[in-house]
Amino acid sequence: MKSMKTKMKRLLAVALCAAMAVSAGACSGADSGSSEKTSSAGSQAVSAAAGSSAPQPMRYVAPGSDWPMQDEVIAKVNEKLQADGVNIEVKLQRIPWDAWDQKTQLMISSGEEFEMLHVMQDKKQVGILYGQGALAPLNELFDSGKYDDLKSKFTDNVWKEVTSQGNILAVPAMSTANQGKSYGDISYRKDVADKLGLKTPTTVDEVIDFAKAIQAELEKETGKKIYAWGGTGRPAEWYLRSLDEDYFYVDTALTLVKVDQDGTVSSWVESEEFKNSCKLYERFNKEGLIHPDSLSLGHEYGSNEILYGRWAIGFDSGMPVENEQQLQKNVPGAEIGVFQLAPEKNDFITFYTYNCNAVPVTSKHPEAALDFLQWLYSDQENHDLFMYGIEGETYNAVGDNRKEKILGEDGKALYQYDEWQIAYQPLRRFEDGMSDRLIALDSRRRDLDEEAVVSVATGFMFDSTPVADAAANLSAEAESLLAPLKCGLVSYDEGFESALSTLKAAGLDEYLAEYDKQFQEFLSGQSK
Repeated sequence: MKSMKTKMKRLLAVALCAAMAVSAGACSGADSGSSEKTSSAGSQAVSAAAGSSAPQPMRYVAPGSDWPMQDEVIAKVNEKLQADGVNIEVKLQRIPWDAWDQKTQLMISSGEEFEMLHVMQDKKQVGILYGQGALAPLNELFDSGKYDDLKSKFTDNVWKEVTSQGNILAVPAMSTANQGKSYGDISYRKDVADKLGLKTPTTVDEVIDFAKAIQAELEKETGKKIYAWGGTGRPAEWYLRSLDEDYFYVDTALTLVKVDQDGTVSSWVESEEFKNSCKLYERFNKEGLIHPDSLSLGHEYGSNEILYGRWAIGFDSGMPVENEQQLQKNVPGAEIGVFQLAPEKNDFITFYTYNCNAVPVTSKHPEAALDFLQWLYSDQENHDLFMYGIEGETYNAVGDNRKEKILGEDGKALYQYDEWQIAYQPLRRFEDGMSDRLIALDSRRRDLDEEAVVSVATGFMFDSTPVADAAANLSAEAESLLAPLKCGLVSYDEGFESALSTLKAAGLDEYLAEYDKQFQEFLSGQSK
């Protein structure tokens, strides 16, 4: 790890552009945004409220666009902070997605001072950003004892994932209990299954029969051809969990690398499990459960079909449970059901949290970020105020854990901070109308970390820089070559050898060797 870090430190500041860049589709809740703006409303009102010293700015840089009532909400947040004796002043700096890359690069490289930066770990691990000189370690602040309450909000395993070589580099953003965990969930129209008296499947063969029965009923109701959706972009986790073998991790970047629990790195596409998964989807295709144009139609088409209740089955969730409210608006009486094969098996954790909030090295007051986060996560009222705004003006609280957004004339929320960036799941409010059953599904994993199987790859992020050409070639080829096989639209026996030959020519072996080298260094560092 030491040599790897030294190499990363040699990168120029311009590399921060790639380090923090992310496309709008990479994290849920991304919006296209308009012009950049810093919201610092309420500064005059609170400047003297905390006593003799002016409040310390807490400038939070995050991707997205502003809301119509953002200034009013942040003014109230700052008033509440002062009333609670927290002498900071929150200033939101929302950067549109199309400018996030260039702007954050410039801010860091030019030494611009701000106190908190949002980091998307599914694209760049905090350890890489630290190695590039972008983030400040937080150990001294946590060792002081002042932030023990904040530290207690997350398990040791979650903290490990924002820690590199002993340095705590960020505070996790655990907006949901379901991030980074491979459950292999299968979703379906529960109302239709109940109507038909179907039993929950326990085998792959039963899954096929189950899907065909729902498909036939919905085709009769709608007069439209119905298909299965989901589960082909990544490994078929719903199927893999049913296998009588140890769990393994498949890297999500290009889905080319398989990592066993003993640390062995190998080619996923050359594995027996990949072969069997492709052949399984061939069966689904032959049974008429895979849309013949699914690859060209894209994710949006399938998502829309699901939102209108037109799906036989959804693999690997297929449909997030929180979407049931929208489904029921489109199809009154529709319900989402979820099951797993081999439900007795523990869940498999490959990533605890995709999102976190870090302190940039340009900050002269790193404590301001921790002061804010400790305040935010300490109390339901504080969390409601920052996340959802002013009750009665931007939202209405409904019961203990639900809310109703208040919309503007354009039909969009007047204010609702992006939950995926900073919300704390135990304090989160769900949309009014979401059933107790689905809230339980969303929350069911919160206390299972100690029971789950944790991947040895958890916390590892591959740096493709040393094999940039191979990575670029594989990125250009892999999806187009493998997607037809994974979807079952092209026979594995007929298409695999040609696809593998092209991937080898593109640099697959070189890519795997570098991945293995970095991963073994990662494991060595973990054992120290």
